[in-house]
Amino acid sequence: MDNTDPAQGSVPDPIDLPFLLGPHEEEATVVSVEEDEWMEEYLWHVNHYISENVRFSDTKAGSVIVLSGAVLSLLYSGGFHHTFARPLGEWRLDAVAALLTFLCLGGAVMAAAWSIRPRLVRNFSAGYVFWEAILAHGSSQAFVAELNRRSRRELLDHLAVQIFSVSAVASTKFRWVGRATLLCMTGAVLGGLVLVVK
Repeated sequence: MDNTDPAQGSVPDPIDLPFLLGPHEEEATVVSVEEDEWMEEYLWHVNHYISENVRFSDTKAGSVIVLSGAVLSLLYSGGFHHTFARPLGEWRLDAVAALLTFLCLGGAVMAAAWSIRPRLVRNFSAGYVFWEAILAHGSSQAFVAELNRRSRRELLDHLAVQIFSVSAVASTKFRWVGRATLLCMTGAVLGGLVLVVK
């Protein structure tokens, strides 16, 4: 949990997060047990909602890869790549269209794959939500001991920070999926025109 996207540049991935609790702790308003429980339920619902959308973005990216690959295979088996394999002086409009089609569909596959790539991080800060951050405690005993030292409010704050960071990841993923979808649709339309013209 490249060319740096704004969301990635300003917010660390969840797996990079230390236990972040700011000055607001000292100024926190005393809340009732009911309000505290409501906040816990709310945060977990938000976390579930964002996680589902992250999975949905990966599903969309997979669909883009499948569709782009199918159109590329169709065009390649039809020999359309030969239209722009000729010397540049022999190119016609169909050669330009075929080249743009291959570029768009290839770009769609790359953008979709980039959106679902794993966020590889070697050093993990100890935390309480992400599994690698939990393993960073070193042992189950250390994790339990550290967990027991945290108050309910501290753990809710940590969950809120995690949600914010995962939201940035989701935003970046959907941005790349949107680009992949646009390239895929453009390539598919161009590919259809190439097939019709030929």
